Amino acid sequence: MSGDLDCVLQRLERLERSQRRYQGSVLVLLLALAGTWLHWPDSVKEAHAQDQKMTVIKANEFQVLDDKNRVRIALGVNKKMSGLRLFDEKGQSRASLVLEDGKPGLSILDSKGKSMIAIGVREKNPFIGLCDSEGRARIGMTMNRDQPMLILLDKQSRPRVGLTTPKGEPMFMMFDQKGRPRSVYALKKDEPYIALLDHNTRSRIGLGLGKDSAGEFRILGSKGEVLWSYPKKSEKKEDKKE
Repeated sequence: MSGDLDCVLQRLERLERSQRRYQGSVLVLLLALAGTWLHWPDSVKEAHAQDQKMTVIKANEFQVLDDKNRVRIALGVNKKMSGLRLFDEKGQSRASLVLEDGKPGLSILDSKGKSMIAIGVREKNPFIGLCDSEGRARIGMTMNRDQPMLILLDKQSRPRVGLTTPKGEPMFMMFDQKGRPRSVYALKKDEPYIALLDHNTRSRIGLGLGKDSAGEFRILGSKGEVLWSYPKKSEKKEDKKE
């Protein structure tokens, strides 16, 4: 049983390190895709204020207008990216497909220009983000090293709940206001385990069941050393002799 719990705690620590690496990239992806439209050439936004012909062709931009001379489709390239944007009848961008620094992204926006859905690829990992009415990222789905993960974020777009399956085994995590994992509930070989972590995301309390359904409880120090455990090693040896 002790070996099983040790294995789980070690796995949690690896996941915590991995989480710290990619949770920042998750937020960067959501914010980057949600704000992509802000970096589009100003010529598209100013199209209504200029005299136009029914068709406009430029060296770095192609615009398609409707019968009222309103820009409805824009295809263009600038120093940072290339992409395609679709506009509604009011001239509001509603969808964009871009390639920025070799990273593709698709954004779906509401009638106010707030990003609602963001899809893209960052660091070889695909990602889907869902936003609230203010365009803030609230739900994220991604693949991290071929492991699926679902993240729920608060109004400040900070991760608060995570669900993943490292090595095919389910794991549920809760994060504090700084995005640090603080509690983990997981299954190891179909047996439940619970771990509580400190501000440095180190496991401090572990509780679990072994194959024989015998429970074990441990308290760990700041360096991972066992401060107290039940049952104790001597009790385990006596149980084996019996």
